[in-house]
Amino acid sequence: TEPVSRDADIRVADIVVGHTLSSAVSPALGAPIALALVRRTHAIAGAEVVIRTPSGDRAARIVELPFLKW
Repeated sequence: TEPVSRDADIRVADIVVGHTLSSAVSPALGAPIALALVRRTHAIAGAEVVIRTPSGDRAARIVELPFLKW
């Protein structure tokens, strides 16, 4: 899958709770990852969110940084 665009809405129950800042495909994970600003009330590790993109909604999960722990 492709990374999402900058400023894509992040939603919980159809309420906008943040937006993406940047994204890329992680070679280590083989999947897209993104950095985002999320309202503090919704910035909970493990929370499921939806990212709204021009090609449709994509499921995502909030994780703590760093994405990978070696």
